[in-house]
Amino acid sequence: MQSCSPVHSTHSTSSDWSRAPPDWNIDLQRVVEAEMRQVCVPEPFELMVYTWLLDDSRISSCTQPKIAWISGDPTAWEEEILYPWRHHTIHQETYTLICVLPTPPKFDLERHIAHILIVK
Repeated sequence: MQSCSPVHSTHSTSSDWSRAPPDWNIDLQRVVEAEMRQVCVPEPFELMVYTWLLDDSRISSCTQPKIAWISGDPTAWEEEILYPWRHHTIHQETYTLICVLPTPPKFDLERHIAHILIVK
């Protein structure tokens, strides 16, 4: 399993990218574009991603992902990905987002398009 180059960030999300988007965001954009080519997704859309919080200091293991819904706006994805974990994170904490590539296999009934790791 390959993962994209991680990006270090803080919980104070910044949608103002004065430089290129982070690697995880670019990788997720590619996954979204591939999904939209395969399935007719109407605009505006929301797509499901599985998010996993890896935090050895507070959570010994993460055995269940939380579902995050991402919109068509890549600049909002960081906040949308972190939202399901808002009760497990502290404002201004440093974390790394990783888009797992290639996307792990899934059953036909599963609707998520990607797995995102939130590493502290």
